[in-house]
Amino acid sequence: MSKPTVLIVHGAWHTPAHYQPFVDVLEDKGYPCVVPKLPSGDTLTPASAPEDDIRLVRKIASDLTEQGKDIVVLAHSYGGTVSTEALSGLGIKDRAVSGKAGGVRLLVYLAAFIAAGEESLEDFAPPGMFPWLRLNEDKTVATLAPDASDLFYSDVPKAEHEKWASLWTATPAACSQYRTKSLAYKNIDTAYIHTEHDAVISAEAQRILVGRVKDLGVEIREESLPSGHFPSISMPKEFADLFIQLIGD
Repeated sequence: MSKPTVLIVHGAWHTPAHYQPFVDVLEDKGYPCVVPKLPSGDTLTPASAPEDDIRLVRKIASDLTEQGKDIVVLAHSYGGTVSTEALSGLGIKDRAVSGKAGGVRLLVYLAAFIAAGEESLEDFAPPGMFPWLRLNEDKTVATLAPDASDLFYSDVPKAEHEKWASLWTATPAACSQYRTKSLAYKNIDTAYIHTEHDAVISAEAQRILVGRVKDLGVEIREESLPSGHFPSISMPKEFADLFIQLIGD
């Protein structure tokens, strides 16, 4: 049986390159991976609306499902906002009702914002909670303070921080203000990987987010990694092993 395609939806200020160590492990194990660069991270014109990210991810997922492929989605950090809406109606269960093959088999959130309704990340955590954010004069574009690398890559060797920080992009403030319009996890099997030593979104905050969704009657399988915010960099093999375990292959 062919392995599912892994669609990775990256976090704000970051790019597909930040997931490459993890992707390399998955592809070595036979899992095809798709890691699109979200348009909101265009450093030249960072005012792109979050809806553009949602449209892109939905188009890619739709194209894969129309090819009859099974998909497992990894939604990291801000990628949770995008995936929760973009994947609605694309689950295997939804498509099976229409007699169609393929679809999203599993949605895995990693240290991600997961909305419990029509709400935004900013509703849950106002910008003032993040001193490492830098907003432009009209407060429409957010960038990261140079020392934010110590938080995002807290368990990555210090000598590597500059390499990864050099790839950062700007992100529209609208991305954290966007209120999710639909909840894909209501009809897609869902899991959440907690990052226990996360200095960006604490493990405690992650559990509160998941608990709010569980209160809606949604089943979410929870696992954890002894990592910071970016296990795709700090422990790609261990992360891949857990991810494959969740897939059930």
